[in-house]
Amino acid sequence: MSAGMASLVCYSIFEASLNGLFAYFANSWLVEHFGINIGWVWLALLCIIVTGFLSYRDVKLSAAVLGVALVAEVAILTVFGFGVVTASEGTSFSLDSLNVLKVLTPVAEQTVGEVNIAAGAAAVGIFMAFWSWVGFEMAPNYAEESRDPKRNIPRSLIIAVIGLGIFYTLISWCAVSAYPSEADMLAKAVSDSGNFFLGPIETFVGPWAKELMFILIMTSSFACSMAFHNTAARYMYSLGREGILPAAVSETHDHHKSPHKASAVQTVLAAAWVLIYAVMNGFDDPTAQAYLGVYTLFAVLGTGLLLVIQAVVSLAIWNWFRKNGGGSMFTTTIAPLFSCLVQLYLVYLLVDNLGTFAGTSAFANAIPMIMGAILVFGLAWGFFLKAAKPAAYANIGHMVNDGE
Repeated sequence: MSAGMASLVCYSIFEASLNGLFAYFANSWLVEHFGINIGWVWLALLCIIVTGFLSYRDVKLSAAVLGVALVAEVAILTVFGFGVVTASEGTSFSLDSLNVLKVLTPVAEQTVGEVNIAAGAAAVGIFMAFWSWVGFEMAPNYAEESRDPKRNIPRSLIIAVIGLGIFYTLISWCAVSAYPSEADMLAKAVSDSGNFFLGPIETFVGPWAKELMFILIMTSSFACSMAFHNTAARYMYSLGREGILPAAVSETHDHHKSPHKASAVQTVLAAAWVLIYAVMNGFDDPTAQAYLGVYTLFAVLGTGLLLVIQAVVSLAIWNWFRKNGGGSMFTTTIAPLFSCLVQLYLVYLLVDNLGTFAGTSAFANAIPMIMGAILVFGLAWGFFLKAAKPAAYANIGHMVNDGE
């Protein structure tokens, strides 16, 4: 119950996070091209409304939008990588950039030109790397809407992990190598992170590529927002179907067959997350509030929670095979226990180095406490159901366990 409630919160907050990213780039694009400064909150709410409308309908429409956005984004990133790799000068490729252990090396205080870079822990950056991976685990949520889930779901997971793993590594390497030196790269990351990719693609490919990537960042952030919206709605649908949440959210649309009421609830929740943050932190600074605030901090909160959940899942896998047998030593013991320990260690790095990430932000500094409160609430709710509503408690997970 704790994992289920935390997962619901994760994906609900992830949608709000992407709304913040969309709002930041949409505001920047409108200001740069038309001189129109529309408040980031209104742009975020527009994204939420359109997402809610599309997700109200069946999954095929959402999948079509997601598919087009994904293909376009992969295409422009491939062009970006090719442009950087084939550049005759101005880059700084080094195998040292791929050294995973570098995350344990603190960033030294330094000044690059007019940019002051504070000392801090590089390890917090790994959360944004894990944030970029969030989503591959959502495939099973669409099992009931897949023609052949026993074949398609495992295949989609394997393709996502291997394909994205290679692609992300190469493109990230190109991104950090697209600057003449590490100092130049750090200065750009600190002073103008929103244009970290846009500057190099304009330099090494051309202005047309920058404009196209600008637009595709907006469309892909919208598409990701819709993916998280759909997943949160399906978590509500499942919890409602099992009697944990109100039964209304387990209803499906007569024509579209989508969990339309759960989708409507998620639309309200996403708007609430954005508005609450805006009321507490302001409406007038897209960089500090939409990009560094809603997008970054909500992503860190959700990713931290998801790592805890996935660590527990890894432990559960080991425990299940310990009791029931089957499988090889690597797949049933070594891999899940290693996964559990690594993910818990990453959560420890977040908590231990939060000062680097949080600064003076009250919300950021409260992230570990918020994570703990969500997990404890779900646990307490599970114990309450066990004592007060044993029939509902016994129903938890039966749709999966009974193979229905």
